[in-house]
Amino acid sequence: MHESPLGRDNRARDRGPHRSQEQIEILKELATLMTAQTTRGRPGRASVAVQQCMTQFGLHSDFKMTSQEFNRVANLLEWTTVLM
Repeated sequence: MHESPLGRDNRARDRGPHRSQEQIEILKELATLMTAQTTRGRPGRASVAVQQCMTQFGLHSDFKMTSQEFNRVANLLEWTTVLM
């Protein structure tokens, strides 16, 4: 990492003002949730954001879901309720 001419570390500037690593991860998860709410993906396939949300919720690892199952769950009314 490069240091500024004043000798200060640029890490805080690169990371954003007042943002810790935990805050950055939370913001990424929120962005994924918001994207999953608005995208459906191609016909017959759930969007990447929806798949990431299901993975974050543990559905993929708990239930070993196939692509067809991802799509089926993504089109359920209950799934949109979960994302709200």
